[in-house]
Amino acid sequence: MRTDTFTGDRQEEGGNSLILNNTISNAKTHRESVQESENINQDVNDKNIDLIES
Repeated sequence: MRTDTFTGDRQEEGGNSLILNNTISNAKTHRESVQESENINQDVNDKNIDLIES
């Protein structure tokens, strides 16, 4: 049994599985953050276009 230093979760010893799970989780979080930023940027661009055209 080991405690993951990133999440504090207790997990059985499993070689690199803990690191891999954290890497996958971090990648998903990063991808979600990038998507959110892209959505915000698109909203701002759309509003700027509306202002220019009005």
